[in-house]
Amino acid sequence: NYYRLKLSDALFWAQSWEWRAERAAGAEFVTKSKESRLVDSLENMAYYRAPFENLFATQCRLDKDTYEYYKDEPFLHAWYFYVRRCYPQAAEAFPKYLARKPGDLGARMMLVRSYYWTRQWGNALREIDVTLDSLRARDAKRTYRFLLSKEVLETMRGDIYQAQEDYFNAKKAYGKALEENLTYWPAHVRLARAALAQNELPEALQEFEQAIQLAPDEATVHFEYGLALLNNGRRHADAEKAFRRALELEPHW
Repeated sequence: NYYRLKLSDALFWAQSWEWRAERAAGAEFVTKSKESRLVDSLENMAYYRAPFENLFATQCRLDKDTYEYYKDEPFLHAWYFYVRRCYPQAAEAFPKYLARKPGDLGARMMLVRSYYWTRQWGNALREIDVTLDSLRARDAKRTYRFLLSKEVLETMRGDIYQAQEDYFNAKKAYGKALEENLTYWPAHVRLARAALAQNELPEALQEFEQAIQLAPDEATVHFEYGLALLNNGRRHADAEKAFRRALELEPHW
């Protein structure tokens, strides 16, 4: 997931600043371009698996000229802080924009991540609730051809509780994610991690096994399953089998 985001990030910043500004503003000719679709695809693949994945290695850095260009437009001002990893500033700027454009759910998700990365747990949970309420209200107004599932948002809620070691509410949130989408294997992985944190090994192994059934080609799931089997103390052969399967899927790992 980290390298998916790194590739997405590299592709994004390889474009001209005019292209980046038009994409942030939602210009159709940019958002439908081949480059933009690839950026979105890479980001979506990463965030589906790990909604709070981040490029932690890069610190906040602002280009003075670009900042001056964006500062008078509320969304671009907040967005520029976000994409340059200046999360405390993004957490301050996005609410000002959202006060004017409360229906911009994409911006609200950036705010949720900014709050999470600055450990503002309560604010992050509140914005998740606002986003879910907005989605459900929109769904109630009309029938959509495709279901806009909320499993990732519920998983984000669970991750926030997990970060605070509130495993009861974390498991409850992951359970709601599965209610939204029974095939959402990342929720099973997180339920397994929560069970391991509580030394509930049988439950953890069961959750990993369900995740593998749903996502047999995800190498990281086999790897984490192997680690859990090692913790069992008596299933070394099964653990070796899980690690070998992970290497089959990712030979250079």
